[in-house]
Amino acid sequence: MATDNKLQFGDPGTDGSFSTLEEAASAVLENIANRFFDVLNALPRRVSRAVDVARTLEIERSLAWKIWRVAQGKDSYPSPKDIPGRAGVKLFLDAAAPKIPKEVTAAAWLAFDQFEELTRTHAGSRAALDSMLSRFTIEGRERFEIGLRRQGFRARSHFVGAQARTEYRNAVVFPAQPGFWRDLAFIWGFFGLSRTRANTPWILHRSWVDLSGGTLTLDEYRRGPLNAEDVSPGALEQGATIPRFCSQPPPQTRRFELKNGIVQSELAPGPIGETAAVDWVYGERLSRIPPDDEPDDSVIMRIYTPCEHACFDLFLHETVSDQEVPKLLASAYLFGDAPLEAKSHCVPIGETVQDLGSADRIPPALEVPHHRKIMQYMFDQLHQDPRSFRAYRVLMRYPPVPICLELVYRKSLRRQDPVA
Repeated sequence: MATDNKLQFGDPGTDGSFSTLEEAASAVLENIANRFFDVLNALPRRVSRAVDVARTLEIERSLAWKIWRVAQGKDSYPSPKDIPGRAGVKLFLDAAAPKIPKEVTAAAWLAFDQFEELTRTHAGSRAALDSMLSRFTIEGRERFEIGLRRQGFRARSHFVGAQARTEYRNAVVFPAQPGFWRDLAFIWGFFGLSRTRANTPWILHRSWVDLSGGTLTLDEYRRGPLNAEDVSPGALEQGATIPRFCSQPPPQTRRFELKNGIVQSELAPGPIGETAAVDWVYGERLSRIPPDDEPDDSVIMRIYTPCEHACFDLFLHETVSDQEVPKLLASAYLFGDAPLEAKSHCVPIGETVQDLGSADRIPPALEVPHHRKIMQYMFDQLHQDPRSFRAYRVLMRYPPVPICLELVYRKSLRRQDPVA
């Protein structure tokens, strides 16, 4: 076992060590993957699956699976979560040693020693290193972060007293009357929403129109239910709930305006558990929005409720989009709950935006009950042809809450038309 060798590879500092984790991690992970591969490649019997490693070396399948993923993983670097501890590596290399050249075994031990030195120098513990290095591989990042998100979902559900299987939002952006920005329509849904603490009211949603960027005032824009034909200026309508997509009878909610156009929807207290879970869906439309001077065209999904799945659909009319895939931004609410304050702290996430093509042909989101009927209802109420819209989607498992997801669908330094 090689324990006294100087750790020299890549571009170390003057003392032979790496000054930062970033300088060392890629070399360490690549090296251990290559050396484990050399061990498997040197075996007299060819192994092409993890089960072959277990049979050839007579080791447990769980250990063989980890070794295989380190040596043959799909990512450029192996996930730190897959690298066994010292006891597991010893079982692996002791089993392989009689069958392969000594120098191959020694090189593999040196690679593992480098990995452990990386742990001691930059992290202090294996758990801390797993957290730091999880971002170096797609698979490692997804598995590690999903695990943390799941734990956060359970903890937050317990403390705040509510949780949902799925939170859904779609946003439709389409042309407005001349002289105004674009019309907007939204459907928001909570499915399998249950309480984990008895008689707890729950704020389902808060929304507002950002008045900070231009000439917009509360007296000018129109806001109301998705199915309303005529809405008074700035008014809040109680008919935004869409009963056909709600659990029956529809859950008791109330919606009211707090101040400065901030609208809050609240679920009434009720019993706990899955048997009392509810579905709630509502839709709104905003129109006659005056021009704004902000440089970004974007829509936002704010998630406050702990949920297992979050789905965010964006439908852009062909006349308001440059057909580029929107940019996804994620922000945490650390210093307030206004969007501009939230953007000050970016949250790293692995999710990306899916380009689904024409809105009339997109696959339904399996996490969202009645998804296809919800889309049809939305376009029918807006009297819009879905073939004129391009669709984009973001799916998240156990989103860290509270979080703000923003889809920036067009950005221009100088406006050619009044958009916000």
